[in-house]
Amino acid sequence: YWVGAPFILGLLFGILCVPVALLYRTAPRATPRVMSALLAIGAASLILLYLRSPLRDVWALRTAPPDEIAIALSDTRAEVRHAAAQRAYQALRKRAWTSPPALSRALTAAIADSDMRVRLWAAPAAGLTRDEQARATLLAALEDPELLVRYRAAEGLGWLDAGKRSTAHRETTRQLEQMARTASWYEAAYALEALRRIDPEKW
Repeated sequence: YWVGAPFILGLLFGILCVPVALLYRTAPRATPRVMSALLAIGAASLILLYLRSPLRDVWALRTAPPDEIAIALSDTRAEVRHAAAQRAYQALRKRAWTSPPALSRALTAAIADSDMRVRLWAAPAAGLTRDEQARATLLAALEDPELLVRYRAAEGLGWLDAGKRSTAHRETTRQLEQMARTASWYEAAYALEALRRIDPEKW
């Protein structure tokens, strides 16, 4: 979604090339002035789009610590929440962080975010925190209307109970087994991978 506005601006300039070409044939001396004006308008529009977009805040999240990520997960802009959830997943997956309680709570809440892009990253990240409070929300996310969120919720449950084997939460393994048997092949693959993460000898 970062290229949306510049793409539209470029498309408009492409459309304007036709009348500019016709203008050059009829009034070649005026064409450079028209082109200069269009370029100035384009540059000003790009600067305005950058200043009004959340791009700077999103870019800053690439190196933000866990407490700042937790705050960003409740930002009013979906782009910022998405970037925060993705950053949390990547850092937790690499074991670059130990998850503070505030981040665990923020990720659990983000699993129910209104934006699908936020939910699909928050679900596995919440599982990686190994916070038991995330279980109920992750189990509910297995019924999310978006396929991308459902299989990510299965991944999160796999991380939540990773290595627990026979001591794993029974309802979690039951629902993952059901997904592996009855869901689409893509969801089933993630559910099976989650089960293998929980008990590699059994699965």
